[in-house]
Amino acid sequence: MGGVVIGSGGEPAFHMLGFCLCLLATAGRAAKSVVQAILMADPAEKMDPMSLVFWVSCELSTST
Repeated sequence: MGGVVIGSGGEPAFHMLGFCLCLLATAGRAAKSVVQAILMADPAEKMDPMSLVFWVSCELSTST
């Protein structure tokens, strides 16, 4: 997220809404990676990588 802050600092077309949405998207992507790692490591909810890809792709395809 620091790269987003540094990269948008001198931008002539800077807009606060776009900046906040960019930070939100970056934080969301990081949270998704953490949740995926937890799902694959937790013995109670152990998921193999192919099952995880299946469930993530189903979720994304139904929400669009």
